[in-house]
Amino acid sequence: MQKNFATYLEKEFLERKKKNPAFSLRAFARLLEIDQSTLSKFFKGHRELSWTIKKQCLLKLGANDNLINDFEEERRTLLSEYTQLEESFITIMSEWKYWAILEYLKINNSPSEEDLTNRFFISSIELDMIFHNLKKLGFIESEGKSYKLLKPNNSWSDGAKTSEARKSLQKQLSQLSYSAIEEYSIDSRYHGSLTVAVDKNKLPEIKEKIMNFQAELGQFIQKKSSLNEVYQLTVSFFPLSKGTKS
Repeated sequence: MQKNFATYLEKEFLERKKKNPAFSLRAFARLLEIDQSTLSKFFKGHRELSWTIKKQCLLKLGANDNLINDFEEERRTLLSEYTQLEESFITIMSEWKYWAILEYLKINNSPSEEDLTNRFFISSIELDMIFHNLKKLGFIESEGKSYKLLKPNNSWSDGAKTSEARKSLQKQLSQLSYSAIEEYSIDSRYHGSLTVAVDKNKLPEIKEKIMNFQAELGQFIQKKSSLNEVYQLTVSFFPLSKGTKS
């Protein structure tokens, strides 16, 4: 979607500049009511725009409903590339190493046992069990010494419910995130937070935006460059003030 929307935005900018050679990127950003630096980075492919900002741009440029709907449908298609997993799958795959190995197979689809055991600090016995389960559940299949991903993008998140397996996995990821603060330099990681007053009635919408952000970011990361490392994104949003628990 980024490429198509960027092409549309560039076309709109060039059409205005053709009519008025003095029309600048700064003036275009002002028209769209977004930061000039953000717009410049987007055109260069260094920055993504959220759907909210994209829709704002479309409205500012007078796009008709059909065009807006086309971009929105493209966005839905993008997000639907993630397979929502059944609870039985999540129960079996409640260890973070399942997900790390699935992602690593996008980097190297013929990994050696030594490579995986050293990279993810995993025993040979546990590794055999993981590959057995991934095959059994239909995530991968063997092709000689290589593996083919049958379900490359998956989501175990659910904004409406949780389970002991989901809780266990989240706890593991939170601990990994905590450990990374000490183990890695700031150049190799990012830890940030946001403390904000909220209207609790907006929580369903907030959680939906976070999940959409995760899906869009995942697509952006994997489509922009060669893959060479496995990273983990952990997003937390929880109450600090002790009000009602309803």
